[in-house]
Formats: sequence, structure tokens, C-alpha cells
Amino acid sequence: MNTEHEYEIGCYFDASFGFQHNAERIIDFAMDEHNYVPQYEAENGDHIEALCWELESVEEFLNEVTKRPEGSFWCWNDGDFGLWFACTHCGELIDENKCNICEEE
Repeated sequence: MNTEHEYEIGCYFDASFGFQHNAERIIDFAMDEHNYVPQYEAENGDHIEALCWELESVEEFLNEVTKRPEGSFWCWNDGDFGLWFACTHCGELIDENKCNICEEE
């Protein structure tokens, strides 16, 4: 498991590759770099629903196990998946200093 590397803010999986392709890449990243164990299997051929549930699990997992700048979170931003600063009060993505939505610092 890659616990020593601290990730930097930015996009890690660009939306231009498409949702399904990126979803599989994000899950592979969590498995290969951080020993993530998949939690969901497609039932009755519903692969997309299982993929969505898996991505929620991966996002939570990455936020728990990776070293990252304080106040940053793995999440989606305009279709891209990466590490972004988010307001701890309202959850909106912010710059490093202040939330433009709830004006908290």
C-alpha cells in the first residue's frame, strides 16, 4: 500500500475519457496503489449501478487512507475525479483560502 506518498491537489482522472473508462481506472488505482478490495458486484446485469456504488466506496476509502493536503478531498469536479480543496461547512469546492458560497475560511 502506498501510504508514504502525499498527493497534490489536481485532476487525476480527466472526464474526456468517459465515465465508464474513468470509473474502472479509479477503481484500479485504489486497488493497485492502496490495496482497495471491491465491495459490489453487478446483479442481474446492472453493471452501471454497481459501478456507481463502487465509486462511492472508493472515494470514501481514498479519503481515509491517502496522505493529502489538509482540507482536501478525493471527489468529482465537473466530471473529473481528483483531489480538491472543499469547504468543511457546505462541501463546495474552494480555493485554498475561502469558500465563496458560505464565506467560511
